[in-house]
Amino acid sequence: MKKLFNYEWIAYLFFGILTTIINIVLFQWLYALHVPMILTNALAWLASVIFAFITNKNYVFFAKNNSYKRTVIELIQFFASRIATFFIEVFILSIGIYYWHLAPFIVKMSAQVIVIVSNYLLSKRIVFKK
Repeated sequence: MKKLFNYEWIAYLFFGILTTIINIVLFQWLYALHVPMILTNALAWLASVIFAFITNKNYVFFAKNNSYKRTVIELIQFFASRIATFFIEVFILSIGIYYWHLAPFIVKMSAQVIVIVSNYLLSKRIVFKK
């Protein structure tokens, strides 16, 4: 039980919630302005990934290093893993909104659950591994 409530999980959930809020608010705002869904999602994704990299590196996984090279590698790995989950999200949004005609907000929230879990595992196991 103690392992379930360690600092890393709490910090990841906290910053993950903030990241998700950034993503969803920006998505909803742009979608309401009739920006195409794919572009809307891409812009929301980009803003949230930049925020997530900074917070994950410094406050969740404490990947403090003095190496510019290591930071660049982490950044590339972080963006690559986020691109993978981005395509999963686009697939879920496309099916949910365009084929099943579900409410965009509900589809977006459902997709975020899958994306958050996937992002944590990729960040912990690949990007910021100790």
